[in-house]
Amino acid sequence: SCAGLFEHYRIAQRAQHIVEDALQGALGADYRTQLESTRDRFLAYRDRCPNRQCIADAYLGRMREIRDIMEGRLQSR
Repeated sequence: SCAGLFEHYRIAQRAQHIVEDALQGALGADYRTQLESTRDRFLAYRDRCPNRQCIADAYLGRMREIRDIMEGRLQSR
């Protein structure tokens, strides 16, 4: 439905803003490296999603992951 597509688009836009804010606010190379490293893993996962719900869930997970990185709760793997 159009409403469903709009909601998924809105989630993707919100995620993009969070990523941009996180990268601009990243204090030091460690945060930036971790954000970029986890971004690559996220994109690979998202690109394998078979449907819109999977994509929306991937973006929501990515937003939580970025928050955890910026709050120091997620360490490099």
